[in-house]
Amino acid sequence: MTPTPPSPSPSPPPAPPSRASSAGSAPASTTSSLVLLLVRASSATSAHLKRILAGLQAHGDESRQLQSLMQLCEMLSIGTEDSLAAFPVDAFVPILVGMLGREDEPGASPDVMLLAARALANLVDVLPSSCSAVVHYGAIQCFCARLLTIEYMDLAEQSLQALKKISLEHPTACLRAGALMAVLSYLDFFSTGVQRVALSTAANICRKLPSDASEFVMNAVPLLTNLLNHHDSKVLEHASVCLTRIAEAFAHHPDKLDELCNHGLVAQAASLISVGNSSGQASLSTSTYTGLIRLLSICASGSLLAVKTLLSWDQRHS
Repeated sequence: MTPTPPSPSPSPPPAPPSRASSAGSAPASTTSSLVLLLVRASSATSAHLKRILAGLQAHGDESRQLQSLMQLCEMLSIGTEDSLAAFPVDAFVPILVGMLGREDEPGASPDVMLLAARALANLVDVLPSSCSAVVHYGAIQCFCARLLTIEYMDLAEQSLQALKKISLEHPTACLRAGALMAVLSYLDFFSTGVQRVALSTAANICRKLPSDASEFVMNAVPLLTNLLNHHDSKVLEHASVCLTRIAEAFAHHPDKLDELCNHGLVAQAASLISVGNSSGQASLSTSTYTGLIRLLSICASGSLLAVKTLLSWDQRHS
């Protein structure tokens, strides 16, 4: 009789996947998907920018240029520094500056200039690294020209906004391009809110003035002195900051301090900080009050004219 073979032992169940492998596969897959999405988004953005650039270069086709400018402004307004890191600044900025500065060409459109100015302002705002290129290609001079010959208020206000942003990074370039006089010359044309922007820009420009600053700032001193009478406290404060920074730059130059004080500055500043001042001017903040005292101190320390004016003013008001 043949013996019955023993039944085979049951196979062990398959081992479950290790926790390490299951945990590692998902992130790898997710990372690959994210990279792919980023590559596709970057390619789509690059293609879109090429189409916009082609539209801006469509000379003689203003409607296409306007459409491209609107698309560019929208992209820059919603973009971030990271999403626009590869933005071709040197391709776009010269074209935009050219559009902004072509007011003397036949058929130039104020709409084109306005949108070009807006695009440049948005670019500097979202991509601060582009500011150097904007300065290099001559945008400051174009913005100043729009403020010194005001034909379109929207364009002038947009130029002010752009100069304010540029002046934060490049105050000396703005000073040498004549931006201080440009933002102050036609101040009365603007609303109080826009005037605050103009004076904030002027205060930025007066930071760290170079040794040859007098030729760029002295023409602005009478305008700034008159603004110490302004009804708006912010405008007055920015004007006093400008004058204090100018005085600080000339602290060791008595002749320049005399010239600074030759437009009624000392008497006006003294009137503002006097206890008995009730002339209806804007109330002074603590920073404005202390700033005006510092301004008078600098002037009196280096200018004989300032000392004589203070003594004369004190005799009349004592």
